[in-house]
Amino acid sequence: MKYSATVAKRVDKALSSAKFSVSEASEKSGIPRVTLTRRLRYPASSPFTVRELHQIAEAIGCDVSEFFIRDKKS
Repeated sequence: MKYSATVAKRVDKALSSAKFSVSEASEKSGIPRVTLTRRLRYPASSPFTVRELHQIAEAIGCDVSEFFIRDKKS
């Protein structure tokens, strides 16, 4: 799996764990909903930027490193 897809899966998992919908995450992070959806669905052609990852982490109250640190399941 490509790295951008792995990051997108981890963002999606973090959103679910924090019980945030894409719309809620979009509103709280300042990232347009269409952009956030595109990043989650098509990470190979539209990967997250570092800034966006920081915005999402701040919005949902997690550390941005959660999107990068390899866990035993990944």
